[in-house]
Amino acid sequence: ERERAEKRELRSTRPVFSIFVSFNFFSGAKGSLTQRKTPVVFSLLFTFPAVGLLVFFLLGQTYVLRAEAILAVMGLVLEGLQAVLGLVAAVNFARNEAYQ
Repeated sequence: ERERAEKRELRSTRPVFSIFVSFNFFSGAKGSLTQRKTPVVFSLLFTFPAVGLLVFFLLGQTYVLRAEAILAVMGLVLEGLQAVLGLVAAVNFARNEAYQ
């Protein structure tokens, strides 16, 4: 019974995860194309819930599906890389706004 509840909980968080990731992607792309810091900062803010949900997915795995655990780790690495690059972009955009 407990295992069924955990699976149901994992399934119910996937739509929330996809919403966070889509807002994250949209804000990051918009900020990068317009070279404005505000959308990039929003993208960074959406990164934290996405990372939290990825950790939740990773800890919820029973390692029956090892591929899903590997995908969750890859997602964590990519979200971390996106956070670092987004921070660098936001700093650069803020510096460029000061000179305009």
